[in-house]
Amino acid sequence: MNKRIFLYLAVATMVSACGESSIISANNTDPQNTGQLLRTNSGDLTQYFRQTLKQGVGQTTYTNVVAMELDVSAPISESAVVGDSGSSHISTTQLQDAGVDEADQIKSDGNYVYSIDNGKGGGFGLSNAIRVLALNDKGRQVEEITRVNSPEEGAFSGLYLNPAEKQLIALQAPSYNVWGNWFAPEFFIGNTVGLSVINVDAPEKAAITQQLRFDGALISSRRVNNQLYLVLRHFPHIDNWLRYPGNERGIQQNERVLDNLQAESFLPKYRTISGEEKLLVRAEDCYIGKDATEGADVITLVAVDLEALDQAPQSRCYIGRSEAVYTSTTALYLATTRWHYDWSDPMASYSPEITTNIHKFAYAESDFEYRGSAEIDGHLGFDQNRKSFRFSEQNGLLRVMTMNEQRPWLAFAVDDVAEINVIEASKIEETSSPVMLSILREASDEKALELVSQLPNKTRPAPIGKAGEQLYATRYIGDRAYAVTFRVTDPLYVLDLGNPEDPYIAGELQIEGYSDYLYPLSEHLLLGVGKDAIADQNNVGDQRGAWYQGLKLSLIDVADPANPQERDKEIIGQRGTESAALRSHHGVSILDDGNLAKVAIPVSLHEGTPYGDVSEQPWQHYSYTHTGLHRFVVDKATGRFVRNGLTPLIAHEGEYAPGYDLDRSLLINDSVHYFHQDQVLSQDWLGQETPTLLP
Repeated sequence: MNKRIFLYLAVATMVSACGESSIISANNTDPQNTGQLLRTNSGDLTQYFRQTLKQGVGQTTYTNVVAMELDVSAPISESAVVGDSGSSHISTTQLQDAGVDEADQIKSDGNYVYSIDNGKGGGFGLSNAIRVLALNDKGRQVEEITRVNSPEEGAFSGLYLNPAEKQLIALQAPSYNVWGNWFAPEFFIGNTVGLSVINVDAPEKAAITQQLRFDGALISSRRVNNQLYLVLRHFPHIDNWLRYPGNERGIQQNERVLDNLQAESFLPKYRTISGEEKLLVRAEDCYIGKDATEGADVITLVAVDLEALDQAPQSRCYIGRSEAVYTSTTALYLATTRWHYDWSDPMASYSPEITTNIHKFAYAESDFEYRGSAEIDGHLGFDQNRKSFRFSEQNGLLRVMTMNEQRPWLAFAVDDVAEINVIEASKIEETSSPVMLSILREASDEKALELVSQLPNKTRPAPIGKAGEQLYATRYIGDRAYAVTFRVTDPLYVLDLGNPEDPYIAGELQIEGYSDYLYPLSEHLLLGVGKDAIADQNNVGDQRGAWYQGLKLSLIDVADPANPQERDKEIIGQRGTESAALRSHHGVSILDDGNLAKVAIPVSLHEGTPYGDVSEQPWQHYSYTHTGLHRFVVDKATGRFVRNGLTPLIAHEGEYAPGYDLDRSLLINDSVHYFHQDQVLSQDWLGQETPTLLP
């Protein structure tokens, strides 16, 4: 039976359309003296915007065909016990770093739950209300006590709960795919992001008390104590300016329009609840790279003091494009990958000069202070939600893992699976170590981030990953880093960072499949969440040498870093099975319960009849079974799943139902609550009682 399938290797490409290149060439790899930003002024920035827009630099770029997922809640850490009553044991939003809160679909203080209603269709951007739910009977039941409707512009997309100030902060963003249009700057014209502050001192009377609306698309957000940090991308909207002038008359019109504008006309603004419009960032508070020709994009860093909402937010801006953000308790880092490639249909071949620029902005009360920049080898990978996990800050040191592998971008169609082959595989150059670790610190004599060490190096040349592999999960815990690479099998590498000047590979584990995310269940036990895989003898298999199968949960014992062990695993479903946990680390709920850990994961299960050929080949997908919350108990002492027959909470079964991406769950005491689209299903943890449904 013939099949027509399309294969895409997800690669983020940053290219220039015309005239000057919008890419800063990166031929040197010494981070000590590259990537430094310069502070602008109104005159210089005016001249830059005029010249850049006249030349059309960055105006029409080749748009990435890969539709990456937008996670406005943005980038997991140990689960914590939260609750102002002191009597509730409750799971919380999985965070990358302790002390750095992230927006999510649900938030709870142990007494009340605040949940974005995603509607029956599910999916990002369909919500227009926040449900306020009371937890009754020691958290066994939920009762809706009120709703907060979204303002007209934009749907609710992420929540923060600030218990100290009795505030619920709701972000509002449009429903389109920001990352799928990342390399088309004009796509960001006219974007706005809303911020609503909701008073929850009396949750049954929850109401919006303050609203701000910012120019730009939301790239990331974080909360550290009472400071809310937003990272926005803005492209100027200019009246009477022709995006595609077409002829000399149009070009002259554009030049006249631009010559009458100052820097302030190109910079983003914000609006208050009264409708008053103000400039969000001054030209004097913007930074630009040396010899930059990156286009007219404006990345704005915004600090909102949640204790002083009547004060204007403090902002800094970076002129250019930055596709990754990492936030620690002390600083915010922007990262931008630099590429060059040669195009030969249907393959884009990348040159070795792939580097990543990193810029550090330290927190200065409710403001930002630029501290320095670096340029390091490699890129951050192809999955937007994983990019921040490449970073970690400890004791003033920034640890970064980048991909150093060269891969082609395949976009072709074939008429039969048997005919699939890697197009001219000899053109695919592969480095000996596809992953590189770089450790950076602030230089003492200039605004730069200097290199402390790299791995591999001449003294320790052992590669991190094998040739042809890509970097999947990364996680830093104290003085260790964990990296999962994948092509046919899943190597887990344990890196010892105890001596920052001499990091080394402490151990390695080879197992089947791969992990997208790693969750620490205890000091020495990791939970890996990803996919199972079957090796392909023709070295094709989803372009990675193996065919992805069902959802895989892996328990990895790292007590002995030199000898990590997979103690147990669970495979859920067949090929086609998906989960919110594969799209966002917020999809997993973990509740520490003494020697045990409770784990809940929403799953769109596929394990029915295989599609197509009944020979059940590894590339075949299986039909849809149900969408439900699957529950597991882990014995942390033995590192094994306790198989006690927990049945999943089923939200939908039979005919296929979309909309699992934003599914979440809340574990409280001995109960579980599953949030699926506009429904909340509740049950005792062991599943001995009949589930209740709150529509």
